[in-house]
Amino acid sequence: MLAKIRTLIDAADEVDKHDVALAAMDRYLRLSVDVAGRTILPAVLASHLDAETEGRVRIVVRGARLWLWSERRWDAGRARRIAMLQQK
Repeated sequence: MLAKIRTLIDAADEVDKHDVALAAMDRYLRLSVDVAGRTILPAVLASHLDAETEGRVRIVVRGARLWLWSERRWDAGRARRIAMLQQK
């Protein structure tokens, strides 16, 4: 099943990749947290976030939400976000 989902995600255009991955995760995942506050990402989520190859993810808090970003995607948008801060 994971191979089929990975194929669907890989075949989707860049705009739809995230929607396909979210559909595959069936709206949410439950994560367990140990007594030290650590968690292990499920394989589907780790794959979607490039955590398998990058070895890390970016955690961002926006309002009441916790966002997990692929480090690669975070870095790709970094220059644009910095430019927004420099606009008059």
